[in-house]
Amino acid sequence: MPRMSAVRGFTLALLATAARAEEACEGGGDCAVLLDEVSLLQRRTVTSISHGIASKAAALVADRTHGVDGMYLCPEGAYRVSKIVFDCGGASGSQAFTMASKLLETAQEIPKGAENLKVGITSSVDVDVFLFDPVDMQYVVHYSSSKAPINDRDRSGTYNGVKISFSGDDRSSPVTENITIDGVLPFPCSLRLQNYDDFDAQAVMTYSYDAIVPCPKDLKGCAPYTDEVQWSAKRVVYDWSFVSQTQFADAGAAWASLSDKLTPGPDGDKDAPSEYLSWSKYSDLFAFVHGDYSPELLMAGYKYMDKNGDGVVDKREFTKGYGEFDYKEAKGRKAGEEVSFGMQKMAGSAQGAWDAMSNAVPPAAQGWGPVAFKEVSDALSGGSVKWRMAFVYADADKDAFVSEDEFKALYKLYKKTTTPTTTTTTTTTTTTTTTT
Repeated sequence: MPRMSAVRGFTLALLATAARAEEACEGGGDCAVLLDEVSLLQRRTVTSISHGIASKAAALVADRTHGVDGMYLCPEGAYRVSKIVFDCGGASGSQAFTMASKLLETAQEIPKGAENLKVGITSSVDVDVFLFDPVDMQYVVHYSSSKAPINDRDRSGTYNGVKISFSGDDRSSPVTENITIDGVLPFPCSLRLQNYDDFDAQAVMTYSYDAIVPCPKDLKGCAPYTDEVQWSAKRVVYDWSFVSQTQFADAGAAWASLSDKLTPGPDGDKDAPSEYLSWSKYSDLFAFVHGDYSPELLMAGYKYMDKNGDGVVDKREFTKGYGEFDYKEAKGRKAGEEVSFGMQKMAGSAQGAWDAMSNAVPPAAQGWGPVAFKEVSDALSGGSVKWRMAFVYADADKDAFVSEDEFKALYKLYKKTTTPTTTTTTTTTTTTTTTT
């Protein structure tokens, strides 16, 4: 009787939740969350009846619409590129993120058809929120009356047939500014933010909307996760993994370094992680390679690490990503030997090799970082060495630099009995004859 018990349980829950949703909607309350729950219970009931308990779990995963963090999930073959992923059925929530100092940025693209949208920003510093019409190329909401029809003086009005309200310019901490649209938005628009502070600032975006009318084929906030994008995402994670392994002893230490960025998992859900790194923290996750890739590719990297597709990166997924650069001691030593061979071939002493390469590739005070070390490795090996392996092996103190002492230690690694894979028998014999 397990199938009938499950069906009965889902049916009773569906009826009770539907009644609560109807009461909340008729009373003018916030019923969006309850309506989402009704939709989910409907799918669960049908799934249980059609497929039975054995296949129910797989069907629920396929039908899942919201992630662990409550955000609407992008469909299969797409990845998230926006703070809000718009759901045709309406939604509400909040997203915390970091705003760069002294920067005007587009925080969110809002699709045509958003109904009864309310969006707000809260921050401890002076932040302004603007609504921009990219079609007519003008501000709709701005604190300045000379730039927008709805402003700090005229805080409500009609634009293109829809009523829009603005809470006004707030400069007292905590700063909170809101924009409300009554009705269906007849044009797409952009939510822009300006951080006037001298430092990066934390902000929280809150939002709610009833629906997207009509429902578009492609949801705003998602981008195609093509084979090309996935390959680039893998490269992002690989490079991050490599740099992380020069900074931390293991994945556990790397995860612990992000402890103040982690979010506790939802209570009562045994299948959810106990803590996770939310999508909004993707730039913190990839801090070591943040300047090497566009934000869109960093977001794709986050998607690549989210192996179970629940919308967040948990510790298990983080650990797997940390190991994307598969460092092996033996491989590191072998690569180090090949660099050492080139050093000995170039100079008769470790000091001579250091002096020569320091002139060719000037090191920082701590030594050569990864990028500079690649130049050194390429110069010594003709580009044939797996330089990342050699770097991790040489960087004994894990400070992400190969210092003078570490370079000189690497010089001594190659011995006569060692045959680097990149050299020929003739080269090895010649070197053996000249090396004392």
